[in-house]
Amino acid sequence: MKKIPIFIFIIAVLFVITACNDGQGADVPETPGSSSSQNGENPSSTGTDPNTPDNGDDNGNGTDPNSGGDPQTPLSFSFTFRDVVIDMDEDIDYVISQLGEPRGDLHVPSCAFDGYDRIVGYPGVQITAYPGGENHYIFNISLIDDSVRTPEGEIRLGSTVQAVLDAYGDSYSYETGMYTFTRGLTSLEFLTEDNIVIGITYRLDLGL
Repeated sequence: MKKIPIFIFIIAVLFVITACNDGQGADVPETPGSSSSQNGENPSSTGTDPNTPDNGDDNGNGTDPNSGGDPQTPLSFSFTFRDVVIDMDEDIDYVISQLGEPRGDLHVPSCAFDGYDRIVGYPGVQITAYPGGENHYIFNISLIDDSVRTPEGEIRLGSTVQAVLDAYGDSYSYETGMYTFTRGLTSLEFLTEDNIVIGITYRLDLGL
């Protein structure tokens, strides 16, 4: 798959700024930087895409044995980049100190908070953080080209829906090409078209 040009970083920034004009508020975690420790129940309902190929799961309960019900399953999604594990709601400055200087570090008006969001760009990855006191905390990670992959199953842009289901199971919600897998207050979204992944986003639920 051909890599997406770097100008997608600028387009994403313009999208964030436009979204702020919608005037929609948000229910946010009571304490910034703390939501990743909450052990919330999975709020998503199990969805089924009638066009989705059978993933061969015969357990009959709609639960991926590798991602649901197992006490060893992580309570939230995290992303690994340059051998650094990035948790949702983690301090962006700490992550930068581990990854090195980004290609871009932009400040845009925050839709839900007083102050500004930060959009930090690395090759193939865009990280967005919200303000909380003097720090900023990660609430969105987007994979923007096929040079990066998810840690489970190495799913990338261009992977098939079947590969996604093999890696994450059939406990997901589905709407108009979007497969959403949820752990606690975090989700992992795969946008698909013609059974091919065209977008991958990690998200922290801030009530947006």
